[in-house]
This record gives sequence, structure tokens and C-alpha cells, in this order.
Amino acid sequence: MILTQVLPQPVPIRLAGVDYLARQLRLKDIAAIQEWIALASPCPAAQYRPIWEALDGEDRQKVAARAYLAAEHWPPEVATPDGDAVLLYQFEDGRRHGVELLLRIVLDANPGIDNELIASLATSITLSEFSELTSIAYGVDILDELAALIDLPPDERGPREATNWGKIAWDIIEATGYTFDQIGDLYLSQMKILRSGGEHARGHIPMRPGMDIASESKRRRRLFYGDDEGESTDG
Repeated sequence: MILTQVLPQPVPIRLAGVDYLARQLRLKDIAAIQEWIALASPCPAAQYRPIWEALDGEDRQKVAARAYLAAEHWPPEVATPDGDAVLLYQFEDGRRHGVELLLRIVLDANPGIDNELIASLATSITLSEFSELTSIAYGVDILDELAALIDLPPDERGPREATNWGKIAWDIIEATGYTFDQIGDLYLSQMKILRSGGEHARGHIPMRPGMDIASESKRRRRLFYGDDEGESTDG
């Protein structure tokens, strides 16, 4: 484990031909992005509300159960293909507001970054730029990717479960005595250290242990191109 995994530092990234400094996300940044994804992704259960409100008894329970199942995996999580799809969505105004939010957070160490520049960078972002940006943001380096290729073949993974943030927070509080505000200030690589007892869990995105980064990268490519070969990032 190297010192910059313990104390993360901004690193250079080139976007639209210009060099910037990008930083890793803190847990409170993940919360802000997760809230945006939830607001941009209407809950599937909402469409059932007029139906269950017009019913009583067992019929109402059945509709409520269908509504619950429809929303069981809502909202899409940060650092998943579904979450990235929401971030990358191009709205009717031609802007990628989710990518703008991510850029606004990770580029905050750069002077002179205004909303107009952020919007321009988000609209023109390429697959390779987005991949590099999210690798920096999530605290993933090339050795993590290699570890995923060596140790986590996709056909051996089990079904993915939603992240239990309450359990994560409670484990850290029990281990450290931190408050919730202090947990929110942790960088993701610092969370990884706390959760692994000081061992650097290679190949894992910090808040989603067991994620196969190589497979997620392929899914991310499909978000842009529709297949594994294209060149357009139009929404």
C-alpha cells in the first residue's frame, strides 16, 4: 500500500485537450451523486400509486407488493452500469447534467472552473476520458484493474446485492469511534483501508467489494457506443 492511498492527492487528467487536476471522491460526494441519480430516475413504484389508492384489502396489498418489487433495486447505485447510464444521459437541452455534477466535484481544486466550462467538458467527454475520470474519482488504479482480470473472472461472480451503507457506516463507527460527519469526509481509498483492516483490497471499487472492474468497463463502453466498437457519445 502506498502513501497516496492513505492520503489521496489530486492527479493530472486531460479533458478536451487541456490538463486539469482531478481528485478522488469522499463519501459525502458519493451521497450527493447518489441523490442526483435518484432524482433523475423516477421511482418505478410511483406509477402504481393511483391503482393502490383506488383499491382496498387484498387487492390493494397485491398491487403494493408489485410496486415494491418494481422499486426494489431503485435508485441505480453509483459506480454501477445503471448508475453510469443515468449520469451519462443527455437531456433535451443537450447537456449531461450528471457528468457535470461529477466534474464539478472532482475538479474543484482547479481555479477558474465555471459552470459554462463544466457544461462544455461534460458534453464533449469521450469514453476514454470518462473511464479515466471515474477511475480517479473511485480510487481505482491500473493494478486494481489487473487484479480484477487475474482474480475476479466474471463467470465466477455471484449475484450483486445492493450496498448496505448502514452496515458500512456502523462497522466504521464501531472500529474508529467516528461520527457520521467524519465518515462523510473520508476519501474512498481511506474507506477501503478501514473496511479491510489496513489491507489494500486490490481489484475492488471501495464501496462495492467484489465488483469486477474489467467487466464494468465493457458495460460502460456499451453505454457510449451501443456495442464494443463505436465512436459516438450522443445520448
